[in-house]
Amino acid sequence: TTSFFTIGVLLLILLNIMQVFWIRSVYVVYESEVTQGLYSPLAFWLVSSIPMYLVRTVNATIFTVISYAMLDFPAENEGYCLLQMIFACQAGLTLTEAVCFYVDDIRGAYLTIPVISMVLFFFSGLPVKPSTLPDWIQAWGPSISVIRWAAQSLCINEVKDSDAVAKIVTPLFTVDPYEQYVGMFGWGGKTKWQCFENVLLNIVVFRGIALLILWVKPMFKGEQRHLVQQQKVSPSHTAHASVRVVN
Repeated sequence: TTSFFTIGVLLLILLNIMQVFWIRSVYVVYESEVTQGLYSPLAFWLVSSIPMYLVRTVNATIFTVISYAMLDFPAENEGYCLLQMIFACQAGLTLTEAVCFYVDDIRGAYLTIPVISMVLFFFSGLPVKPSTLPDWIQAWGPSISVIRWAAQSLCINEVKDSDAVAKIVTPLFTVDPYEQYVGMFGWGGKTKWQCFENVLLNIVVFRGIALLILWVKPMFKGEQRHLVQQQKVSPSHTAHASVRVVN
């Protein structure tokens, strides 16, 4: 269950790489048109991604419904699983957008997105237990992983109320298999809805970064083009102009 949900979220995020060509193509057009004042960065930010959000929602829904049925999980937990998978996929898409807006070419996007996805997977708790990380990484590494929050909430959704993790009470000791399970991955102390809120927070952060890039990058590039044009002015032209002024 743990591996399925964690790797499933990773795959849904990686599949957003299919949108890179479309995002970069639209962004190149945006850069040329926004400098001409045809529309604002805010307008582009609000509407340009709507088709992709719809497509990725359908993708996540198909993936979740089919895999959930094949694994024969309890039907009462399917609704939350579907909701979380959709928003985890959207978080990956907003990350893909921010990367595509930031890099200078499509090759950079194709290289950067898998690297970031694997870093997020590394911090998810499945490949490496958070407590084994260096102290300076433990403080922030797992918290920035949207894969960690999505996988944690999905596993809690399936395991929390399961009979398989019921407490074992004896006169000498009490064993809580659920706490041992979540503690093994460093996932204790959160409910599934708190984890869901952190996935939403990732979406807000990635969207905010994308908007900031849309505002700043075209202006910065415009200043660069202006400097390049100034540097291209030939010294000989300047000398001819000076001679004409003297004459």
